Amino acid sequence: MRTPSRLKVFVAHAALVLITIVTLYPVLWVLKMALTPSDAFSLSASPFPDLRTVSLTNFETLLGSSLFWRQLTNSVLVA
Repeated sequence: MRTPSRLKVFVAHAALVLITIVTLYPVLWVLKMALTPSDAFSLSASPFPDLRTVSLTNFETLLGSSLFWRQLTNSVLVA
């Protein structure tokens, strides 16, 4: 059995890294939006939040909402 050439292995790994980046970018961008206060939204292409503006206020607002808990309960019951 022949082993693949180094070039084929390199191309395969490069393709996998590119696919991983393309797949994770939207997830990181949504996480950035969740951790950034609504008055500090930036439309930069970077998926990483500015560490000076990271805040959990959006999560506090969400978890303090009775509508969220009612909808979560309904979703769990239906599932």
